[in-house]
Amino acid sequence: PAPGMRSFFYEGADYTGQPTWVFAYYAAPEGKAPAGGWPAVVCAHGGGGTAYPDWVKQWNAHGYAAISMDLEGHLPDTRSHKNAGPARIDWFGDRALPDKEQWFYHAVADVMRANSLLQSFKEINPKKIGLAGISWGGTIAAATAGVDSRFAFVVPIYGCGFFHQSDNPGLAQWFPPTNMTEQQYQDYRTKWDPSAHLPHAKMPMYWVNGSNDGTFPMDIFQRSARLISSVRTRGS
Repeated sequence: PAPGMRSFFYEGADYTGQPTWVFAYYAAPEGKAPAGGWPAVVCAHGGGGTAYPDWVKQWNAHGYAAISMDLEGHLPDTRSHKNAGPARIDWFGDRALPDKEQWFYHAVADVMRANSLLQSFKEINPKKIGLAGISWGGTIAAATAGVDSRFAFVVPIYGCGFFHQSDNPGLAQWFPPTNMTEQQYQDYRTKWDPSAHLPHAKMPMYWVNGSNDGTFPMDIFQRSARLISSVRTRGS
């Protein structure tokens, strides 16, 4: 539980034939909602993170309802729970599994379902729901931007696409010739990397990064931002 907000499970994508449960915090700003309902934000955390009530409070303070959910099959105290989806295994440790058993598939699906959930709340304006993601969550946000056109805006923070074109040793080690079969590499480029989906993004996007981020270098970050045909702005 977190003071001043709801904590609950919502139904995620099926995993090994069973529905998953996604833990989340949700709250709307205090006071009367504006005409049409509150604008809202889906918050996608970074690798090793979880649902963060303080992130929800931060958006509430700016006049947005917000939902922050755990995308790695945990509760906020890091315990796994009944009917959890797949956990993230390092960077691409589950690459040999079927598509719908891989973590990235479920992370994107759970973000899209959070959008659907917010649209069902009477106090929310369904046309003003955005998505913000940090680090791995930024990568998830960038991929989701190209597959869920319902989002009014998307803010990738640090995370991006083109992992397979990075000269960062921590990223490069996962791709051929060091890792991945040729089929897995083809699957990654065409199914999972945000670069496969960003050309389909139609909503405004705000890209946030800094030159001191070693995991997501500026070259692949800029390359990702340039893929979209919609309005794009940058911040640092």
